[in-house]
Amino acid sequence: HLLPIFQWPKVIQPVEIGHFVIRTREVAPLVTYYKMFFGAKVAAETHPITFLTYDDEHHRLAIILDPSAVPKPTGRPPPPTCGFDHLAFTVPSVGHLLRSYRQRRDAGLTPAYCLDHGMTLSMYYVDPDGNKVELQADCFESKADAVRFMGTKVFAANPRGVQYDPDELLQRLEAGETEAGLLAGMLGRKTIANL
Repeated sequence: HLLPIFQWPKVIQPVEIGHFVIRTREVAPLVTYYKMFFGAKVAAETHPITFLTYDDEHHRLAIILDPSAVPKPTGRPPPPTCGFDHLAFTVPSVGHLLRSYRQRRDAGLTPAYCLDHGMTLSMYYVDPDGNKVELQADCFESKADAVRFMGTKVFAANPRGVQYDPDELLQRLEAGETEAGLLAGMLGRKTIANL
């Protein structure tokens, strides 16, 4: 059993998430999907595990072949199940998010939905096995402003956020609008500006 919270020792905190692992009945569709999604390459193929990476880390994703694995319920977006809901990956800016959206869209990968959470603009993708992966960009220049937004009544009333149209934002970006201009009308920036 767990100790009372006031007795918990201060633990050494991790510095990053190293990798994630997906168990599947069919490896090839997921390898193809994540190679495109992350711009990843196969770091190693063994039986039954394929390792992928998208940077200088030895692997960021492992895909395990398990013919006895039970498939997730299907749907777009998938129905809620117990366990991890999704993994989120941050890109450097809203411009990066929108340009990477265009690259994925042009390759046939489209998000199931896009949300303006206030502190981030997020795009949620669903892989062939029904796993959700979020790409996000911060809406504020500082983490402190994002935390400040999360303390507002606007966030408390709707922590999920509101949907947005990535094609509309991409079109505005490609027409020359600045990222600051794009963000000025988004949920978090409007809320903080009115405090």
